[in-house]
Amino acid sequence: MSDPEVIGIVDGGVATAILNRPQALNSLNANMVKLLDGFLTSWDSDPQINCIIIRGAGPRAFCAGGDVKACVMAAKSGRQAAAIDFFRTEYTLIHDLSQLARPYISLVDGVVMGGGAGLSINGRFRVATEKSLFAMPECGIGLFTDVAGALFLSAIPGEIGTYLALTGGRLTGGELKRAGLATHLVPSESLPQVEVALRAGGAAHRDPAAVAATLASFEGDAGSSPKQEWDHREAIDACFAADTVEEIYAALQRRGDQWSQDTLAALKKGSPLSQKITLRALRQAQGQSLRDVLITDFRIVCRMVEGPSDFAEGVRATLIDKGSSPAWSPVTLQEVTEEMVDHFFAPLARGQELDLHRGSGTRGSKL
Repeated sequence: MSDPEVIGIVDGGVATAILNRPQALNSLNANMVKLLDGFLTSWDSDPQINCIIIRGAGPRAFCAGGDVKACVMAAKSGRQAAAIDFFRTEYTLIHDLSQLARPYISLVDGVVMGGGAGLSINGRFRVATEKSLFAMPECGIGLFTDVAGALFLSAIPGEIGTYLALTGGRLTGGELKRAGLATHLVPSESLPQVEVALRAGGAAHRDPAAVAATLASFEGDAGSSPKQEWDHREAIDACFAADTVEEIYAALQRRGDQWSQDTLAALKKGSPLSQKITLRALRQAQGQSLRDVLITDFRIVCRMVEGPSDFAEGVRATLIDKGSSPAWSPVTLQEVTEEMVDHFFAPLARGQELDLHRGSGTRGSKL
């Protein structure tokens, strides 16, 4: 019998969910979302549980995102409803974890991308380490920064979030803390002791302030130094403040230095359609609740699954026929019209919208 894809452990008043697909960098599939939802619902109503931890199995990843390859394969085989249902349940889980009464603590050790960012950053406590490596590379697979990425990226001061969303740029653990995406920075080797301390604190750790103090007591030099995202902060803020992707490209072309050329090269690998959808989502998310952003995300992803979009082509080139060049359609930014982008944001038919029934979904937006 194979091990469960999410392991649930309760010990000393602390409930721990372990994402258990290390061979796939703990990427989320439909079964894992279902298991997580069941654990969190049960634990949050259990009077014996003081706080909840989520972490990844193995040394390489917290969670490298959702299993988008499975979604595309399902859609291509005529099971679009199954692919859409995966995103529906994933987004609902993200909303619900933001509403938990118990403190929810993500130990973000290793790779965290896409759906993994959704599971962690939308929660109350996000503990990064020197091994953390964050990215939202969705434009490179013809998707967009879903899982409320538009909300948490737009909350980063300046235009770092826009840069990350459009280029797929990466952040280390220290940079996650600096950006406000992580609440604490702890050495990776200290994470087992963090769990021991949370159990030892007993019922006191029902109080978020007590959890915060315990996590802070483990903070130290996690060996993470700033990279070019911060070295080029002034240039990023100047070039990525525009409200059209064309203006961002033009600003980089005017600068013309090596960093600008490298950034342009990264941008040109992405889907023009996805980049325009992503930029609009980022600008629209400012000041919105988590609930509102997830509803918009669901509208967009439904249209991407149903097509036409670049989602299937991007996944084919990147994850199925690995290393091949995607054939984006439209090919250029100029061919992507406002009307095309409008289509992805339009309300769904009656009864098809994402139904988020547990509260307003604002807690997770408080970075």
